[in-house]
Parts: sequence; C-alpha cells; structure tokens
Amino acid sequence: MRNFLLYISIMFPAIAGAQSLSVNSGWQTVLDATLISQAGRDYDEDLFSQSNQTLLDLKDLNNGTYTVSVHKIDIDWDPNLELSVQRTGTGTGNPNIIPTGGLTFLPIGNSPQPFLFVSVGGGKNYNNIPLQYRLKGMSVTMEVKNHTTTVVYTITN
Repeated sequence: MRNFLLYISIMFPAIAGAQSLSVNSGWQTVLDATLISQAGRDYDEDLFSQSNQTLLDLKDLNNGTYTVSVHKIDIDWDPNLELSVQRTGTGTGNPNIIPTGGLTFLPIGNSPQPFLFVSVGGGKNYNNIPLQYRLKGMSVTMEVKNHTTTVVYTITN
C-alpha cells in the first residue's frame, strides 16, 4: 500500500493593504493494490480529491484586480508525481467580486504561477471558493512511504 499525504498551507504576502486569504483543508489519500486492474500493470487512474476539498476565502479586498498564485514546497515528494488544482465553483459573497480562471486543472509547480483572478468592484470579502486536486504519475515502482508536499496560495494586486 502506498500512502500519499498532501497538506495545504497559506502564505500571507507583504503587499500594500490588508488583503488576505485562508483555506480550511488538507488532503490525504492512500493507494492500494485494488487500484491496479491486472497483474503486471501500473496504476490506471488519476486520483481526485473531493470537488470542494479546499474552500478558499478572500478577505479585506479593495476595488481592483487581484491574482491568486499557487505553488508547492516539496517536503518528501517523488518527482514523477504531478499534483494539479482546479476551481470547481464560484463561492459566495458580494456579487461585485468576481473570480475568473482556474476552471481546468493546473499542474502545481515549485515556482508561483497565476491560478485565478478576482475583480473587485465593491465589497470586501468573498468566501468558499471550492478547489479540487488531482494526483497523477503514481507507479508500483515508487518507494513505499509517505509522499508529502505543501501547497501555497498567495494573493497580490
């Protein structure tokens, strides 16, 4: 059995103003032999978290456009594993705050990259933007151990 642990953490950027974001989740999944369809084969399927595995909250936003970037910090991670994230809904809050982008899986690399954009035309907070993760690249030849990475979200304007 292979055990993959994924933890979500948050980075608060040092930008003008007091914008912040928060998440409420981590993801842990276990691979076992039942995922292999026949002898001599590798894992056939990608693994998916729940569609709302992470709920992203944006706080204290001023009028303007914001970028939410994502990257990961590998703690004990096999380089053949690919972790991706996508936004699966719009969240809740002031209708003058509009999140866009992030609707297809984006592979999470070790350098920050834009993930979604938020236009603010009034209002301060936007909550519960649902995020889902996908893990691919699992192999029976990988070392049996916990594979751990930290996902970091950063908001800038």
